[in-house]
Amino acid sequence: MQPQENINKARKQPKKQEDRSDKSDGQELHKSRNDYLRIGILVGIILVAALAAAVYVDSPKSCSSVVFSTQRNSCFEAEAVSTGNPAMCYGISSQPLQESCLENVAYATKNASVCTSIKNDSVAYSCTSGLSISVGNEAICSSLQNQSSRSECLYSFAKAENFSNISYCSGISNSTLYGHCTGSSTYVRAMETGNPSYCSEMNTTPGKGVPIADLLESLPQSQSSKLSSSTITLLNASNADACYYSVAVAYANLSICGNIYGSISTACEYYVNSTTAPKLVLNLSTVISRCNIAGIYGGSATTNACFIGFAVSYDNESYCSPITNASTKSICVSEVVKAQANSST
Repeated sequence: MQPQENINKARKQPKKQEDRSDKSDGQELHKSRNDYLRIGILVGIILVAALAAAVYVDSPKSCSSVVFSTQRNSCFEAEAVSTGNPAMCYGISSQPLQESCLENVAYATKNASVCTSIKNDSVAYSCTSGLSISVGNEAICSSLQNQSSRSECLYSFAKAENFSNISYCSGISNSTLYGHCTGSSTYVRAMETGNPSYCSEMNTTPGKGVPIADLLESLPQSQSSKLSSSTITLLNASNADACYYSVAVAYANLSICGNIYGSISTACEYYVNSTTAPKLVLNLSTVISRCNIAGIYGGSATTNACFIGFAVSYDNESYCSPITNASTKSICVSEVVKAQANSST
């Protein structure tokens, strides 16, 4: 009986080995499934992180956890601006973006001290100057420690306000900027009121003071379009004379030309006459005759200024043709084109 039992055991043995093999295969399959599950979970986490990074989040801690730097920086700036907390900007990795963030917080909170916390001087100035103009308060410029920057800030504010109040110039320590500011403000008041007495307050030294183009730039288009900066520049007018000339032409007041001496006085009279006279069709010979008479009293500069005045006033480019100096003739033509463009807008 015993040998038969041994035979039976021997027959059963391979089956046990086969069972172990099947069990091993099952374990491997289970392990593989677990690996795939772990990978799937990991991919899910990455996708969630990417999704979170793509939107702004409200919590500063959440900003720090955003994966991608671009979105993380945007998160910090959005939080800084929405809460008015400039400290949030320092979580931004790039210094230029950090400074931009601080500037935006300054605008959002109207707090000039945020501007002065910016290390880059040019950005700090831009922030302070822009903020003063934005809120309409020139006193914000005083937060700048650098005297030169403070003067530039005050001048920029006055210019943004079209030099409407001469008091805006009072804190400017730079003598050149102060002269430009007060001169422009005085000029604007003269043109606004039509009162030539303001002109006497302006700098009367030729070649100094405010550039003529800058003076005209401070005027509304309804007034500046009547004037020719090249004509005034051609006559080498002082700021005071340019002011008298401008008021006389803008208000068609011939008597104001009497405040001016020399060639610009004659040019003023002819220009006012050309703008106030009925717009008859003048033939070229008539224009030449009138401007030659003006030249008798004021020389070639007055003659050329007269041609430019008629050309602009009558919107007739042909009146530029008698001018012999090529550059002056070119200026005359460009003045006519500019006047046409202004009248069409």
